[in-house]
Amino acid sequence: FEPGLAALAAVGYGGSFFETGRVSTQQFDSITGQAEIRFYLTDNPEASEPGKVSLTQSSLALGYARDFENSYISDYTENNKGYLNLAYFFGGRVLTNLTGSVAAVTYPILYGRTGQLSPSFTAIRPDVTAYGEYRFTDSFGVNLTLSFGANITDAAYNPNGGANTPGTPGVFSFAWNRFQAFAGARWVM
Repeated sequence: FEPGLAALAAVGYGGSFFETGRVSTQQFDSITGQAEIRFYLTDNPEASEPGKVSLTQSSLALGYARDFENSYISDYTENNKGYLNLAYFFGGRVLTNLTGSVAAVTYPILYGRTGQLSPSFTAIRPDVTAYGEYRFTDSFGVNLTLSFGANITDAAYNPNGGANTPGTPGVFSFAWNRFQAFAGARWVM
């Protein structure tokens, strides 16, 4: 590729190994992978200094990832996510990073002690994260991360075995919203 353009393609296989012996244990068993194209918007700010390496090149990336992860509610969730990432380094002092993604998160059939609690369903999960860092020196900086995520679905389950009607007392809804904020400092010795 030309300087300023990079591509990533990775294909793998994912399998889970959950202990059996419950009412029903489900295993993930499928292809996983990631594809990304990244455009570098600026030259490496420290390329003019031989022997010095920097990870702060400004870039724009577009990608897709397929994977699975363990779940507290079911055995696993299958995740198919598209994402866009913009990282920009201003004047050698301010690093910003903005990431947005939308994922289709598939939950397998949910079983409990008494049998099936919820059929398999797919939730839409948007996520936005903004990160900023101000670097006082090459080795010290302060940073702030703000993020919002949601799980958009009408799916719900009743652990007592009744109707799965969201909003009913005792019924657990799989829909949620989450806001997070983190502040910190970085010191490289």
